[in-house]
Amino acid sequence: MSAILAMEALAIGYPGRIVAEHLTLALSPGDVVALIGPNGTGKTTLLRTLAGLLPPLGGSITLGGDRLDALSAREKARQLGVVLTERPETGYLSGFDLAAAGRYPHTGWRGRLLPEDVAIVDEALALVGAAPFRDRPVANLSDGERQRVMVARALAQQPRLLLLDEVTSFLDVPRRVAFFALLGEL
Repeated sequence: MSAILAMEALAIGYPGRIVAEHLTLALSPGDVVALIGPNGTGKTTLLRTLAGLLPPLGGSITLGGDRLDALSAREKARQLGVVLTERPETGYLSGFDLAAAGRYPHTGWRGRLLPEDVAIVDEALALVGAAPFRDRPVANLSDGERQRVMVARALAQQPRLLLLDEVTSFLDVPRRVAFFALLGEL
């Protein structure tokens, strides 16, 4: 079975500043990996690089056997769901609207949601316990509620791989336990 994500001799960081180098790893479908370490050691930088949001300073990243830098944004979004710690600017979006953004890599050029897309978004909201926020403005949600909607957005993408950065940081203990159980099921 080929790796869903592989990095070979990867160097990460910012122009003029290498944060970590010589990173090599291959993940197979079903693998769950946690990065643990003190603040400032490059965990978020690694996730942002693996998501294609930062360019690698060296080495290579492949996603599903293809070089990450050769994939279009739409193809990356079809394969890779990402939830970062940044608080997104949501304007007047409802919980459904934000979660539905995860479906756009699968819609046609018009970006219209079909009934099956709506069902996928509603299922993702329900999976993470965010169905009650479907019609509420995201701007009025607590940090934990917003985080659940962000995870629903990533699940609505139906990606092959999820990259989650401190995804449970705003959740209470029972929701953290439920979230990790959900990850195990997925």
